[in-house]
Amino acid sequence: MKHVTYTHMAIFLDDDAADWMMEYARALGSAGMTDSITLRGIGMDGNEVDATFLLNSSTELVTQTTNNTLGGRATTRPSGTCRTGRS
Repeated sequence: MKHVTYTHMAIFLDDDAADWMMEYARALGSAGMTDSITLRGIGMDGNEVDATFLLNSSTELVTQTTNNTLGGRATTRPSGTCRTGRS
């Protein structure tokens, strides 16, 4: 489980999803591209949420490890359709 901070929002994602998003954001930034993705996670209030992230070369994204599993409720892969276009 990782604690992810994006702009003013924080969410808990499982390790695979958080690592995938960080790597994807890096690749998009390097290519000068933009995409939006939706991931299921756990909000700071403890409820399951679907969060949509806009990723581009200006994205400020921080992931931190945590030892809390929150019952393993977060999903591991992006949901929905990703649309990629030039930024």
